[in-house]
Amino acid sequence: MALLRRKEREYAFMMVFEALFHEGEDVSELFRNILENTDDPEVKENEYIKTVFFGVADKKEELNGIISSLSPTRKLSRISKVSLALLQLALYEIYHMESIGESVSINEAVELAKVYDDDKAPSFINGLLGNAVREKNGEAKK
Repeated sequence: MALLRRKEREYAFMMVFEALFHEGEDVSELFRNILENTDDPEVKENEYIKTVFFGVADKKEELNGIISSLSPTRKLSRISKVSLALLQLALYEIYHMESIGESVSINEAVELAKVYDDDKAPSFINGLLGNAVREKNGEAKK
């Protein structure tokens, strides 16, 4: 039975989060190491998880630049690693995975923030991602 997209996204988030603690390490090796600790064969063969993990790693500078430009009062180092991983994942989907609706990416990031981050994170993530979508689509900020 295939994983539901929500579960796939949760696994991808956990892997992107893990990667934040291994800056500068070989991404392919890190991916293999993470998968070695996973018992679920569906995770090991999941194309979405692989695409997102390597996509975020490849586009990290771009994604962090978007986060920084949309959050000028909060430096990246002051954003929780959970929020940072969720933002990177959602922004990767928004900017590089047209098959996923922008509102879906935002909603899923907010829902994961409710589970894994503090009480203020969901509104911060929702606002930043909403602004990212408006900026991407050439709309003025409201």
